[in-house]
Amino acid sequence: MTDLELAQDVATKTAERLREVWVEELNALRDQWLMDLGKLRDDLTVEGLIRGASCGLDCPLRKKVTSSVKGATVLVVDDYPGVKTVLVRILEDAGMHTFGATTGAEAIVILAEQKDIDVVISDAVMPKNGHSLLEFVRETYPTIEVIMTSGYTNVAEKARELGAFCFLPKPFSADQAVMLIEKAVELRRFKMARAKP
Repeated sequence: MTDLELAQDVATKTAERLREVWVEELNALRDQWLMDLGKLRDDLTVEGLIRGASCGLDCPLRKKVTSSVKGATVLVVDDYPGVKTVLVRILEDAGMHTFGATTGAEAIVILAEQKDIDVVISDAVMPKNGHSLLEFVRETYPTIEVIMTSGYTNVAEKARELGAFCFLPKPFSADQAVMLIEKAVELRRFKMARAKP
């Protein structure tokens, strides 16, 4: 075997071994991702949201909701219908009026038709980018507060830069959502009172 043939043989074996290692690592990452996805789906059930399962917090659903949030109107936007439905139900149980949308386009139509929305709580990562909805609300309805949510925390900084009231990482508890919406409603009402002559 010549030196060139030996070098080619070594290069071929090294490439094959690297491919095997990469495949093993990718399979391990895929398996971890699937486990995380399954856990996230479990936590996004009604029970998971109420108990704040994987966030490691003891956040029982609030028994007493302050009067500032009762009667508030909230638009819930999430491309996953189960999450939207659960969050709408939780907020209605807390005394809020709610509207739900699964796309940014649906949300824009609701915002145009319903003039009394106090807060928008929207997923940041949707097929039609949630950040685009945030920008639209900031430009068109500057007194409406926007809470952005996502299981991907790397989008939090962009949400803040675009003017979100806050970023709520998924999964979150019902208590966390209601508390943040209370604060957002208080800020909106403060802005509205200052805007009146």
